[in-house]
Amino acid sequence: MNRRQVLRGAALAGAGAIGGAGRAWAEDSLWGSGSGQTWSNARILTGLMPGDWPVELAGGIHVQDGTIVAIGPEVTGGIDLGGATIWPGMWETGTSMGIAEIDLEPATRDDVESGDPLEPQVRVVDAFNPQSALQPVLRARGVMGALVMPGGGVVSGQAAWMRTSGNTVSEATVLAPAGLVINLGKAGVSAGGATSRMGVAARLRDVLEANPPPQDPPKPSMWKRAPPPATPPKPPTRAEAVWHDLLSWRLKAIFVADRASDIELALGLASDYGLDAVIVGAAEGWMLADELSDAGVPVVLGPVTAQPDSFDHLRARYDNAALLHAAGVRLAIRIGDPHRTFDLSTEAGIAVAWGLPYSVAVAAITGNSPDFFGLTQGRLVTGREATFVISDGDPLEPRTSVKHVVVNGVEMPLVNHQTELYDRFRVLK
Repeated sequence: MNRRQVLRGAALAGAGAIGGAGRAWAEDSLWGSGSGQTWSNARILTGLMPGDWPVELAGGIHVQDGTIVAIGPEVTGGIDLGGATIWPGMWETGTSMGIAEIDLEPATRDDVESGDPLEPQVRVVDAFNPQSALQPVLRARGVMGALVMPGGGVVSGQAAWMRTSGNTVSEATVLAPAGLVINLGKAGVSAGGATSRMGVAARLRDVLEANPPPQDPPKPSMWKRAPPPATPPKPPTRAEAVWHDLLSWRLKAIFVADRASDIELALGLASDYGLDAVIVGAAEGWMLADELSDAGVPVVLGPVTAQPDSFDHLRARYDNAALLHAAGVRLAIRIGDPHRTFDLSTEAGIAVAWGLPYSVAVAAITGNSPDFFGLTQGRLVTGREATFVISDGDPLEPRTSVKHVVVNGVEMPLVNHQTELYDRFRVLK
């Protein structure tokens, strides 16, 4: 037995000693011996959009070395799930998970860099805490990862797709950087920089026009002598390099905008400067549904239950998602609050109640948003990573419980700070 096996055995023993939840996971584990495993007799939600592939299957899933090698009705045998639901788990878009622990304790918050209102060089991965107590709580409720975004200022910094699993930053990282966060409307107004929507727009245009991507030098040909060597250009600063990446489509522009006029501004900036854009928020997105569809800009809407409680949300409505989808907008759903991320499935259920097709709602909280960023997470397809959740019912029903979480073919313990507190202080009968 090598050192890794010894440590793994000790870790499993420790998980069983934590309390009732730890023992339940160890005793009720679905994981068998060997590198392959099969689960069958299940309802499978693939997380795909209608027309891409069957969005729902009855059957099983076979995993080998962390990869899905077979899925569907032809998969039988193995562990009988008795009709439980296998689905990809939730992927949140636009949260401070891992960079903000306690809202009212500044010492635990690294989500805002309050320096210059333009901070393109700030990176989420430099502050992300994979040991945060929040990640295991979210994972136990079916949240597999999130697009973690910094906040504050006009340009907050570079977002990153991070998992709710992994002991180190590198293990938790899916994609970094994933995009540059640009705040429009009141979200972008800061005391040290722009103080109005006019100022926000002007600052953005100024910086985009001041940092065009460098042009490739002319190539010599057999008919023309190469030009004499010129003085080497000055290397760009880190901030300038980020702007170059943004304008060269190597980095996505993540516009945070809720009011219809702010969304229109985002579409205009994306068109004028050739940006690869995505809109986050979009409380009044239904008012520009056709324009968003024509521009091909995806929308991460949410929360669905946004109320007309601010001047950026005056025209918020619950059928926002249904209206955007009906217009042909590529759509995902978010919560935004890291302490409520596990309610993402409830938000999707409310969108269904207000007209969004069920399969679209499932895709909107699983695979759609990662797909906007060129990722394959959040969808159960042969050949992709075996990361999924097993629940005892429909994932959009509030009473449904997560029973097992598998990440890259490895079952994760559902033990977290909340279960430990429950086991420690519950009254035994």
